[in-house]
Amino acid sequence: PILTPENSVVKGYIYDNTTGAPVSNAYIQVSSAGYTNYTWSNASGYYTVKTIAGHIQLDVSRDGYFSNSTEFDIAYGESRTSDMLIEQIPPLSTICGYVSCNNTRLSGATVVVSDHDRFEKSTLTDSTGYFELETVPGHLWLDVLPSVYMHSSAEFEVKSGQRVTLNVELDAFPQSTYQIDYPSETTLTR
Repeated sequence: PILTPENSVVKGYIYDNTTGAPVSNAYIQVSSAGYTNYTWSNASGYYTVKTIAGHIQLDVSRDGYFSNSTEFDIAYGESRTSDMLIEQIPPLSTICGYVSCNNTRLSGATVVVSDHDRFEKSTLTDSTGYFELETVPGHLWLDVLPSVYMHSSAEFEVKSGQRVTLNVELDAFPQSTYQIDYPSETTLTR
């Protein structure tokens, strides 16, 4: 008889890390040195997947959850139990408001919201100077570009699912200079 390289098994349960409830329809993938196999968790969160022996990476993902992974060595013919926790992605928050300078609303200004780590999202103000974007909850910074303005940054906290209005009033730097390029032969009038 020919020996199959997929003679090891990884099995276990996928749980929600907050509630402890089993998570169904989670995608489970094992991989090692170019080898990959996958399965999904059943209604009770249980999964079983065959794999080759060696150093294995086990990845778990599901819509609405952050993915999670672990690594371990598994021997030929071994049956290993690996229960995994995954964390729900909290509901997004909304940041909105107006950007203005000297009480004049600015259209086309770039508004950037970030956590100075993994999250960054930007949008442009509309013709009325209004902006709105969805963001992750947490401790965030809002910056308005271009940075020819003073006070173009704000630091704030936003809770999951919360809608926050931030109206940003900018001041132009007193010594700001701008370069304007015109096509050749353009007539300039005072």
